[in-house]
Amino acid sequence: LWGKIYKRSVIFGNEEFNKDCKVFPEDIYYEDNAIFASLYLKIKRFVYLPEPMYFYYQRQGSQVHHFNGKQLLDRWQTSHMILELAQKEGNLKKFFTEFEFLFTQIFYVNSLYQMMPYEFIEKKDFSKSLALEQKNLFPNFRNNPYYPKRIDPFTRGMVNLIMDIFTGN
Repeated sequence: LWGKIYKRSVIFGNEEFNKDCKVFPEDIYYEDNAIFASLYLKIKRFVYLPEPMYFYYQRQGSQVHHFNGKQLLDRWQTSHMILELAQKEGNLKKFFTEFEFLFTQIFYVNSLYQMMPYEFIEKKDFSKSLALEQKNLFPNFRNNPYYPKRIDPFTRGMVNLIMDIFTGN
């Protein structure tokens, strides 16, 4: 949930803070992705402040500078957790267009970009699995109104190519 400051009650509810409370999945990369959409739907109001309230420091050993296969598998898992939580809370149908785009961006586009610069044996198989899963869950994602507005033309071309190669669509 980086880049934002939240009221504690938004994350933990109105209960008194409990250090044993498990809100975020543990031992997984991108754990904030799993719950942030659900949190946003619970926020009654927000305030935008143009000045920075804290600074984001990237250390050289940070996960954003390194790659491992667990990151891809964890993104797969947290992306599906977003959909499961949205379904459980009754928001998937209500906000289908938004969740379709969110899933497409986090699950498909971000995963493709993350693995592009790296060489690993399973790259082709994982790309195929991503494409098939994306087509299975959201076959019309390229018709989503957010897609052409938020995904640049180069990336859309790359996605089209990969979808054509692995799904024929």
